[in-house]
Amino acid sequence: MELSRNKFTRLLGLAVLIAFGFHLADNHSAKASGYDIVDPVQTYTYEEMVRDIKKLAAAYPGIVQYKVIGKSEYGKDIYAVGLGKGEATVYIDGSHHGREWLTTNLNMRMINVYAHFYQRNYNLDKYDVREELNKTTIWFVPMVNPDGVTLQQSGVKAFPKADHAKLIQLNGGSTNFKRWKANAKGVDLNRQYDADWANITNVAPRPGYMNYKGTAPETASETKAVVKFIYQIDPEMAYTYHSAGKILYWYFHQEGPIYTRDLSYALDIYGMTNYPLVKPTANPSGGGLSDWFVIEFNRPGFTPEIGRYPGETNLPISEFNQTWSENRLVGLFAAREGHRLYESRKPEPPAEEKLKEADLVINGKKVNLSPSAIIKNSRTLVPIRGVFEELGASIGYDNSTKTVTVRKGTTNVAVTVGSKTGYINGSPVTLDTAPILLESRTMIPLRFIIEAIGAEVKWDGSSQTVIIIYEEETEAEPKDDPKSKTEVSISIDAQQKEYTPQPFIKEGTTIVPLRDILDGYEPEFTWESGKIKVNAAGKVVHIESGSDIALLNGEEVKLGTEVITIDGNTMISLVFIIDLFDWELEWDAAAKEAAITTDSQEDINTDDEPSTKDQPEERVSISIDGQQKDYSPQPFIKEGTTIVPLRDILDGYQPEFAWDSGKIQVKVDGQVVHIESGSDIALLNGEEVKLGTEVITIDGSTMIPLVFIIDLFDWEWEWDAAAKGVAITTSPQENNTAAEESSTEDQPEESVTGDPAESAVPSENSTKENNTEQTVTEEADTSSEQVSPSTETGEISGQATETKQDDLNSESTLQPEETTTATE
Repeated sequence: MELSRNKFTRLLGLAVLIAFGFHLADNHSAKASGYDIVDPVQTYTYEEMVRDIKKLAAAYPGIVQYKVIGKSEYGKDIYAVGLGKGEATVYIDGSHHGREWLTTNLNMRMINVYAHFYQRNYNLDKYDVREELNKTTIWFVPMVNPDGVTLQQSGVKAFPKADHAKLIQLNGGSTNFKRWKANAKGVDLNRQYDADWANITNVAPRPGYMNYKGTAPETASETKAVVKFIYQIDPEMAYTYHSAGKILYWYFHQEGPIYTRDLSYALDIYGMTNYPLVKPTANPSGGGLSDWFVIEFNRPGFTPEIGRYPGETNLPISEFNQTWSENRLVGLFAAREGHRLYESRKPEPPAEEKLKEADLVINGKKVNLSPSAIIKNSRTLVPIRGVFEELGASIGYDNSTKTVTVRKGTTNVAVTVGSKTGYINGSPVTLDTAPILLESRTMIPLRFIIEAIGAEVKWDGSSQTVIIIYEEETEAEPKDDPKSKTEVSISIDAQQKEYTPQPFIKEGTTIVPLRDILDGYEPEFTWESGKIKVNAAGKVVHIESGSDIALLNGEEVKLGTEVITIDGNTMISLVFIIDLFDWELEWDAAAKEAAITTDSQEDINTDDEPSTKDQPEERVSISIDGQQKDYSPQPFIKEGTTIVPLRDILDGYQPEFAWDSGKIQVKVDGQVVHIESGSDIALLNGEEVKLGTEVITIDGSTMIPLVFIIDLFDWEWEWDAAAKGVAITTSPQENNTAAEESSTEDQPEESVTGDPAESAVPSENSTKENNTEQTVTEEADTSSEQVSPSTETGEISGQATETKQDDLNSESTLQPEETTTATE
């Protein structure tokens, strides 16, 4: 018996060792393959991400690549990571907002897992990873906003000491940056894209931790880099991850078949993530990346909001495992559907158009090319060598990206094999035909480049000949050398600068190079069908060489003299620019000098500022629980009532603000308030309340009667008439923020139930919580007892209302009255 027991013990021990050995072998294999390069269950820093990107490229050569697509405002490299070998491309990013860095963890986890499954030739659920990634390349930008992430995670210590005071000022005087969303210059990057930018709602009036959209779209370094990169890769779909709320934004003015297509994709994503779709509205607030992608490319763009709302801070690490469970298939879904879209957009060339050869004549001289010029889809393509040298242009070729650059004078043209997006002096232009590879030779579209450098192209169909006419002085240039004209010296704010070409007088009008005169206003140029679109300081101008008419924000404006082109530079009337920005001008006729004085304050939109009658005369000092604090603007007395800035007086109560059609919704301490500038009526938990005096706006700050706030929280107060001071006493026990005390598990997500085809929202809204050790299912408490003071009797009336904590940030267009119950 003893022998049997010992034998059994030895066998059991052997089994344990064997099993443990297999476990060790499996772990070793995983580590050897790079499967666990990325540790997503940590506070994931920029430095950690850069190290992991380079490790992934080394562990998975041929399937993972990376490049730097630009720099942040503080000079950090912005990385893009390519995963796959396919011609079709899709785009995924994370961390547009500093405090939303858990989206970077998700991006990096996708890269690591998908690369490992590709290398091992594994399937991930229904997806053959290798097959999908051989057809599609997923391009990730895991951290769009490295400065913002670093500031949120590490505070000012990670930045130059000279900038500490400025950063703290941008954060409202606080050294705690946990709420930080913007880049380190105080610009909200997801309000920077050119998608109905002028009409973005919920706008901060100045740089700060969130919601400031900048002076013009796509002016932040980070946004410029992303836009340029997306044009380069020409993706079929775009996914931009944010937090929080476990919802999916998908709609931005789609109509007809495009609406139906994108709704179908959104419902598929809902099926994977269980994130309810945000209901379309008539006027969704724009400025986000997915908004811009949808209208610019007419392709699907999505903004998934991961995690349960944690308040104004980052998601806790504990959210990651559940987030991964919800989103682990999204990238592969994007790859599969992106390839299908790519294939559906590839036109079949007509049989008669299949690569016909053509002759080429430049300025009357026949040019022999090898290979010959060809006709494809009614467009002429030529090899990169042989044509442009004849025109005095220089040629460059980047073999790693298959990009051709042609430079002539000050004009620089770039095109990439397989992409219909070209660039003229850095601005994107859509091509009719993409460059191709023909027998290992790169063939590029002739007309686009020839016209960009100022030559003329004609087609002789009878002889199948392309005719190029090029003169150093094009028709759009002056008849005589501009040097023969009277040159003009121009200073701006007493600073002389160099112009190329030098400004001169034409027909009694000073002509200046458009790009140089706008330097400092970060202009964005777009070339389209020979016309130029300029976006600078919120103004949109369309001009055309040879025309003396411009379109200014859609209205025709006479320029005084026609627009001309010299050496690829657009020249325009100086007086038009002066009027455009309301500059002041002094002219010295004898010296031929123009002295311009600008006033940056005049370019700031002051539509929301009150009239002078609303400006305070008697300032008021306010202390809360014995503590004085700064208010901006300073509280004052208006019509016998003390008026205070709403955001400042609620500081400490973690208010949630949402803007809808000019009205403001505030959620604070379990109460829901709706107010409107110019009105003396508020809605408190759905009931009308008289404010005593109307709500006004000063410098973008909403001002409200103090007595309403005191009644709202049942504070005590004392008034010192002589000192013009209010001393407020609160009750900490009654006013602890509900968002911090209540479990975020009990916060339902906001969606709308009904038929998906009509409301674009699944009829069932439920979320699952998956811990690593166990699954807990419980019914969420979706109602709480609210109290509101009666405006007539002063009695307290109980009212049961449904409360939520959705992330009412820059992407949100949720309607406060449309709710549903979440079951966790």
